[in-house]
Amino acid sequence: MTWVDKKIKAMDIVQDEAVNAWANNNYKGTVAATTGSGKSFIGCKAIIKAYEDGVIKKGNKIGFFAETQVRENTFREEEFPKFKQVTGHDLEKLFDVQFRCYQGNPTKKE
Repeated sequence: MTWVDKKIKAMDIVQDEAVNAWANNNYKGTVAATTGSGKSFIGCKAIIKAYEDGVIKKGNKIGFFAETQVRENTFREEEFPKFKQVTGHDLEKLFDVQFRCYQGNPTKKE
């Protein structure tokens, strides 16, 4: 096993631990992790966990927060296809995925 394979396996274990801790906390929580740690995959795995546990149903609206419109496009064009390739789950076919972009210029009151 190469060091890359070991790193991927270790990240997968940590991601699964995070999802299980979230589920054990009544499906509530916040992911705070470094760049490249797999926060996007944790979010995707959490959706599938909630689906498999019967908390959400096929066709439900699922909200994803993305920093910017660019990040939303990255999710749709890169993250979701990668997640489908790795897990076999197509989130956009299972659910009505809604994005909320939260970064931008705040409105100033003059």
